[in-house]
Amino acid sequence: MPTKITRWMIVFVMVQMAIIVNAQSKLYISGGLSHVFGSGVNIFIGQEDFKFDFKYGILDIEYEKRVVGSFNFLTGASLFSSGYKTTDDSFSSLSDFKATYMAVPLMVRWNVGNKNMYYLDFGLSPYYLADAHLTESITRFGNTITVSGDIANYSNRFYYASKVQMIILLNRFSIGAYFIFPGKGQTTLKNLEGNWGLNKQQSTYLLSNGFSDYQIIGFKAGWRIL
Repeated sequence: MPTKITRWMIVFVMVQMAIIVNAQSKLYISGGLSHVFGSGVNIFIGQEDFKFDFKYGILDIEYEKRVVGSFNFLTGASLFSSGYKTTDDSFSSLSDFKATYMAVPLMVRWNVGNKNMYYLDFGLSPYYLADAHLTESITRFGNTITVSGDIANYSNRFYYASKVQMIILLNRFSIGAYFIFPGKGQTTLKNLEGNWGLNKQQSTYLLSNGFSDYQIIGFKAGWRIL
């Protein structure tokens, strides 16, 4: 769940956009579900992400400003989650990681045919790690060790990604699909080793160099509020 600070950030951005919106601008709110796949954790047998499982979410507040012709500028705020969960501890610990991110899209919106029926959005989406929770357990010789906690303070906080969206409009209602592609090699690890209850040989998260090189695909529905 997002923290109080994250929720207030969403409210603040929404209020600011309501103030600056005008006849050449539009404001949307939407939400949906995501599937996360890829990442270095895939080397471990039994990762649940081998299944197509929509268990993460997204909340978007998007501000659209007309630029020229059928092209618009799209920005706003996006709150989304990602992570993984392993189900096999043959190589190292059982590991369950979930993170919440706050993104600011900087995208181009193409109004296909200039008919306000189909949109194609593409561009960058820098994002900030708001919460990161990790739980790991390992059983050896009949003894189980479990470690759990918020590791955001031991993680890199700023990242960048590319984002693509395809939106269908039905009056004020919209449905669509989105794809998020974080840049390669952006590890989450930062001073976690030595501050975690399992060492690198025991911890799946440490052994896989944190959580990186993943992709997100999802579907969402929304409403134009202004």
